[in-house]
Amino acid sequence: MIDQNSKSLDVFGVKPFADSIKTVTEGAVEGAGAFLSRICLPAAEEFGFLLRDRVSNWRSSNAVRVLQLAEKKLKKRNLQQEVHAHPRLVMSALEQGSWAEQDDIQDMWAGLLSSACTADGSDDSNLIFMNVLRQLTSAEVAILNHACTSSQKYVSCGGWIYAREFLVTLEQLQEITRIHDVHRLDRELDHLRSLELIAHGFSADSTAADITPTAFGLHMYIRAEGYLGSPVEFFGAQPMTDEEALDQTIDMPGPADILDHISRVPLLSQADVSKQYLGREVEWPGTLQGASRSNNGLISVAISSVQRSGSTVCGEVAVKDCPALPDMMSEEPVMVRGKIQAVGTFTVTLEAMQLERRTSDQQSPESCT
Repeated sequence: MIDQNSKSLDVFGVKPFADSIKTVTEGAVEGAGAFLSRICLPAAEEFGFLLRDRVSNWRSSNAVRVLQLAEKKLKKRNLQQEVHAHPRLVMSALEQGSWAEQDDIQDMWAGLLSSACTADGSDDSNLIFMNVLRQLTSAEVAILNHACTSSQKYVSCGGWIYAREFLVTLEQLQEITRIHDVHRLDRELDHLRSLELIAHGFSADSTAADITPTAFGLHMYIRAEGYLGSPVEFFGAQPMTDEEALDQTIDMPGPADILDHISRVPLLSQADVSKQYLGREVEWPGTLQGASRSNNGLISVAISSVQRSGSTVCGEVAVKDCPALPDMMSEEPVMVRGKIQAVGTFTVTLEAMQLERRTSDQQSPESCT
């Protein structure tokens, strides 16, 4: 039987099960309980019951490790006030994180728990990322982390974070994931794309993989780092300069390249080849050729590619995203950004289109706001 003094020290129900955890010291468990009590009292009480009644020694060790990492990340924020986390998020992190034994996955759970801590503890936005993280394999986590740390990040004219196209070779991907089964790697990339964490994956005629992180993927990465602020501030992102944009067009297939590629394959294969470009995020220079108002309140625009006359980029732009558009003239130099929606005989259609005006004496796009 536990004596009265011991019971008085066990406010959160941690000590009764600590002796049953062979692989975790009593001090580590109590420390985890103490940290939990500071950020979420209900979760601290449940933590004791969770470990005592429902969790194996192996899961207990993993849960404690997640809490220890979360506490370290929280200290790095140098907060001057007490913070709390929503019980729903705390228990989700413990319940799901206790199944992970890989260091990088535990670190992500810890980061999401740390960035869930706010002054009033009511922010439950990290639940989105927790629901995604529980679906990721260790290989997918390695790919996402590499993409987010190694790609170049910029801020759009609307103030949004985005990453420059980021390609890796098959050999690099195998080194990142330690997986040599190419078909498994293809599945892993397809899954990351289905979760909208990366832009593409393998193309049909190449073993190079486009693992450009999406804005959603970048947001998830910084939250998993324990950061609660803006991704633009986290990465120190700046608008892309004219020189960088020109360099990117050298590496990125332009609309004329895409149309030429499709035209060179047999007619019955062209539809299949065009599919490899769908969903790909692009940024191309061009000149404004036409604009008209649509019934849906958007403005339909046509951009002539600088690569070659006769190749046109089309799409729709919201006026609120580029107030300068109504005053723009025909043949005005622009930079267009978006995601390929369709490829026709002479036209590439983009969705989520953004349009930036450029002038000859500017190093960066003129702000649309």
